[in-house]
Amino acid sequence: CKEKIIYQIEKLRGRCEAAVEKGHEVAERQIHRACNLIAPYGRIQETGLSGIYFLLRHSRSVLQLLYERLDVMKFEHQLISVD
Repeated sequence: CKEKIIYQIEKLRGRCEAAVEKGHEVAERQIHRACNLIAPYGRIQETGLSGIYFLLRHSRSVLQLLYERLDVMKFEHQLISVD
């Protein structure tokens, strides 16, 4: 009788440990999913979205303007007025 009780307790302990491990795996997946949603490829979303928004707002003609006004050999920040 004692052996059966010990066996059942060990079986319950194994199930409990498996459930805890499964919970950790699920939590880890959810954390990774949230991180990828907030910062895909380790970059903040706004960085990529701002470039897309800029092009959608000003059309392709702004690329020619940037090409003409930007000094690519200058490594400092540059301000360009887009009218």
